[in-house]
Amino acid sequence: TGVNLAASYFAVQQFILKTSLAIGGGLAFFALAVVGYDAKVENPAQASLDGLAAVHTFGPMALFALSGLMMWFFPIN
Repeated sequence: TGVNLAASYFAVQQFILKTSLAIGGGLAFFALAVVGYDAKVENPAQASLDGLAAVHTFGPMALFALSGLMMWFFPIN
């Protein structure tokens, strides 16, 4: 079209970035609540610490694997 849309693309990119950060934070805290982790407890149970480690490790790992699969099957042509 001959119209410079760089500012619009940047605005959409920043909106998606901030939205995903907000949703990701909310999902992380929800997952911690599901596994029973409470930051206010002075001596947390081992099960809640294991849940914290699992959320911290397996959540991002699953998302990285999903993005890797998407990149693997993306045609480069």
